[in-house]
Amino acid sequence: MNHTEQTNGFVISKSGDHFLCSHPGMLPTFTVRHDSPENARALMNNVLDHFRGSPLSVPAKAGVDIQHVFIEEFKNQAHLMNCPNLLPGLWGFGSTIDQALAALNNVISRYFETIPRRAAIRVESCYNGYKADCAELLPHITRNAIAPEQAFNEMAATLTEHSIKAMIQQQALSPIIVTGAFHSGTSAVALLLIKNGICMGTQLNYAYDEQDISTGIPGVGPFMGLSELITRYYPDRQHHIAETELLLLRDYFLRLIASKVAYPRWGWKAPPNIFLMPMLSRVFPEAKFIQIVRDGRDVALSPHSEFPNSDFGRLIYFDRTDIQEWQGIPLTAELGKGMGSNKFDPPPGLVECSLFAYLWQKMSLLGAKYGETLGNRFLLIRYEDLCLEPEKTVARIADFLNVPLDHKVIHLKKDRIHKFRTPPAWASDNRILEAIEKNAREGLDYFGYC
Repeated sequence: MNHTEQTNGFVISKSGDHFLCSHPGMLPTFTVRHDSPENARALMNNVLDHFRGSPLSVPAKAGVDIQHVFIEEFKNQAHLMNCPNLLPGLWGFGSTIDQALAALNNVISRYFETIPRRAAIRVESCYNGYKADCAELLPHITRNAIAPEQAFNEMAATLTEHSIKAMIQQQALSPIIVTGAFHSGTSAVALLLIKNGICMGTQLNYAYDEQDISTGIPGVGPFMGLSELITRYYPDRQHHIAETELLLLRDYFLRLIASKVAYPRWGWKAPPNIFLMPMLSRVFPEAKFIQIVRDGRDVALSPHSEFPNSDFGRLIYFDRTDIQEWQGIPLTAELGKGMGSNKFDPPPGLVECSLFAYLWQKMSLLGAKYGETLGNRFLLIRYEDLCLEPEKTVARIADFLNVPLDHKVIHLKKDRIHKFRTPPAWASDNRILEAIEKNAREGLDYFGYC
């Protein structure tokens, strides 16, 4: 479709790889965007049904009318974006239209609250008309125009632009970083935040890991994802990064996340974050870290794909790459061969479960002990508490982040905890649980699981 089509009041047109649909007669300020004309029309129908009989709640702020709002479906989320001549690139984000609309309202309100007092602008005549300035806030910038009102308005627009850029920069350095040992429940925390309107990435995999950060983007910066950063900086170098190198790292991350920092709150989830917490806390000096910990016995009985059968695997397990064996187990490329992270085919045995328990303890203690140095920038929660006391646990997260969170948006089954008490058939050998507890004893004690 290269033209505009009008049917029964719907207007559908092609825009790049997407299709836009609106209904000027019923909802003139909204347009939806989707991958096909049929889907775009269906989504517009949903929007019409949603707003039929109720007033739009998108406000006008600071005397500026919002002329248009875009809605787009994305990974089962509803996205709303206002007219580019108001706040270009800023989105409301949520799992429902209501939630996304509320998020958009928050964005608009928050950004226009940053506009300085109009009374701070001074207008005076000059040789070619009038000039306006704001010596208090932007002492070296003036705007000239023929009419005093025009000079005033242009200076007000300049103040707005600078205020918004300053806020975006502040938000860029204030992500929510979710971490924890593999299979400890980080996905549940990420989903909780996503469904409460917090952007945890725009390129998510099945486990809600942000792929742009986890694996990198070709051509963006000197690194390729968290694995390469861990290889370069873990365990010791991240504690002694020079300021110039820190600026390069910050630039790398900011380019990776350029499309995400426009959200009121944003962040990402990835278990390997735990190996880079000292570095990340310096790259993002206002970041908040959430670590979720789960009973190591349950974690060790979960399917893994992380083994010390490569230099990187040995590094994250043992902080070194030259180790050849552990507890008499050869650390060769054959270790864990054929095992996937989402199925037990073949099932792990005594060796694999011992390794999983050891890695759980290593990662969990590494994060918790460094987190203690971060003070009020770090929160530790237990997966079991999230399952058994969701309202209380989510309230702790909400207080920590200073944002409202609805615990009802996720539903965690209680039978997902304490699985080690009734192990699967392949793990019924008592020696497996004994080996797990032996290799996770310090962590089990530290986190109150024993």
